[in-house]
Amino acid sequence: MNEVEGLRLRRLNRPQVITDDLHMPQSKGSSSYSGKVFRVVLVSLAVFLLFPLLVVCLILESPIQPDVLRLSEPPVMSGCYEPNLELRDAQRLFEDQIQGPESIVNIGDVLYTGTADGKILKLVGRRSYLVARLGQPPCGECVYRQGV
Repeated sequence: MNEVEGLRLRRLNRPQVITDDLHMPQSKGSSSYSGKVFRVVLVSLAVFLLFPLLVVCLILESPIQPDVLRLSEPPVMSGCYEPNLELRDAQRLFEDQIQGPESIVNIGDVLYTGTADGKILKLVGRRSYLVARLGQPPCGECVYRQGV
């Protein structure tokens, strides 16, 4: 077989006449076979799956019977519940001296507190005293171990 016989012959493009007429869109009836198959499958799914589900939802009665919840009016805030601004005038104690107080206990005139770094402090007047230290020294700090 020589080289020319193995080659495929191409058809030359036929010249087209270009006119000012707009291209006529295809009518609905001239769709392809795969388009018709898709439409049939889609309609079949709607009829056989969605339509019965819709009928069941509309015809069958729901077993859930919701009750209306009505809330009563909230009580009037009077007496000790009356809003006030007294805490705006409060004095801050040990500001920037204690790192993250977590809880405060008042025993007589002495305050005890636990801090974020694992200390338990006794607060008397304007001074703080270390009562105990919990955990090991980098307690409360972010330390990354290498090789773990």
